[in-house]
Amino acid sequence: MVGNALFTKGAYEKAVEAYSNALKKDPHNAFLLYFQGNALVKCKKITAAIKSYEKAIMDKFRGKLKYGNYNAPAAIAVLANLKIARNNSSIRYWVQDCSAATENILIAAVGLGLGAVWCGVHPIFIFEGRMRAVLGIPKNVTPLGVIQIGYPAEKKEPGTKYQESRVHWQKY
Repeated sequence: MVGNALFTKGAYEKAVEAYSNALKKDPHNAFLLYFQGNALVKCKKITAAIKSYEKAIMDKFRGKLKYGNYNAPAAIAVLANLKIARNNSSIRYWVQDCSAATENILIAAVGLGLGAVWCGVHPIFIFEGRMRAVLGIPKNVTPLGVIQIGYPAEKKEPGTKYQESRVHWQKY
């Protein structure tokens, strides 16, 4: 790879250019983005390096979620660490607690004019393992889901899934 050869020689500006050219052909290549970030750090372009690293992580992340392949620039992983639970209720109801936190984040995102989508991870062990691998999550911490956040690609009218036949008053 040309960029790596240039980086090894200390030609960091040229390495950045080589990685940029390669990324034009393969814009979601996490390795190229990571290497580009390293070259940008050497050029003291820290903000650009951070953007490159973040894109690399997000691209790796998206590839690991079966139903989460959105082009969002940011994500929040909602995690449960039961080792720090204060009581048995916290252990029993962690899914509900994390789900409520997730819903609050979704509502807040919309309030800020952002688009957000909840991508489920738990209880699919394969997805949990993938998230652990990408984010370095320890075994004692369980990922409930991932919220991808960005600016909406399209404007949709508010809708509802309310069905009056599913609402029962005082008895089923």
